[in-house]
Amino acid sequence: MSAYETLLRLATPRPNGSGACERTARMIADRLQGLGAELHLQRFFLRPYMQPVAGLFFLLAGALCFVLASKRRYWAALAVALVIPAVYVAEFEFNVPIVTWAGGRDGVNVVADFLPAGGPAEKYITFAAHYDSKTDLFDHEQRRPIYSFAPVAMGCLLAASVLGIVSSVRKWGRGAHRICLALGCVGVAGLLMLALAFGGGLFVPLGRQSPGARDDASAVAVLLAVADQIAADPQQLGKTAVRFALFGGEEVNMQGSRHIPGYWPDRAKGLIEAWSSTASSLAARSPSATGRAQALFCLDTQLPNRRYGSTRMPWTLWGLRLQYRPDPYLMTRAACLRPGAGQ
Repeated sequence: MSAYETLLRLATPRPNGSGACERTARMIADRLQGLGAELHLQRFFLRPYMQPVAGLFFLLAGALCFVLASKRRYWAALAVALVIPAVYVAEFEFNVPIVTWAGGRDGVNVVADFLPAGGPAEKYITFAAHYDSKTDLFDHEQRRPIYSFAPVAMGCLLAASVLGIVSSVRKWGRGAHRICLALGCVGVAGLLMLALAFGGGLFVPLGRQSPGARDDASAVAVLLAVADQIAADPQQLGKTAVRFALFGGEEVNMQGSRHIPGYWPDRAKGLIEAWSSTASSLAARSPSATGRAQALFCLDTQLPNRRYGSTRMPWTLWGLRLQYRPDPYLMTRAACLRPGAGQ
């Protein structure tokens, strides 16, 4: 099966916790096991609704803080305002489920090893991608200012509470209270936008949800094509062991990939994480690894890629050209990559 045919099978909405996501994991596992790889299924506690639950909590807590401040219960408002950033840091920085444990279930990382036949391995290479997808109400560029403003919004609620305490002690007038309410309004508005950024995708109709072709089915398809070529001629490995790690839970704060380093700490340093364009670029640099790049597809919403640089150059190194066409189903620009194809 070519990389493109695999991509067509993968390109369907597969959010964490859905049956589609579980079927995708099984399909990947069956494919790799059928190629003769040593298969491992790493299970972990998955919180598929982490962002929506956290966003709702922040919004409700912010609204409660505002109500308490409006009733001049500033100390209670301060306590709530302190809880919000504490939960935010615990959930998203330390991955501690304070409020997002609801709806938790088993997640799975699919790990497959191709080991050298002639003895113990001297080198380890790990290729990684994630197979889950997510639909958001806002794109990456639209979410960036929302995420950047979230700490400011939390700071506004803290400032409103502290100002209220100081004004009540020093007997300031109504003007100080109005400033508190204004700061509270800014804080709640910021948390409202954060909640929409976290959970707005739940309001997108099923027919318009993202199939996750670029993020990250294209990478998975390329890596499975690489696995096909390794299985076709295992002797090419020499003394090198190759591991494929396909994560679940990436779209919910990278929950799956957090468990991988502890799973094999001796190989973590050799990890190559294959984001869509990166995995495809890797394949283009080594076309023999993907059936001499008979047909590769990189789906990207922004070209050139502002974070990783232009996505054009790696393809042209091997005589590959990009063809762009609008695709309303994929809701992105499809870059069809074929040997010798025109711009």
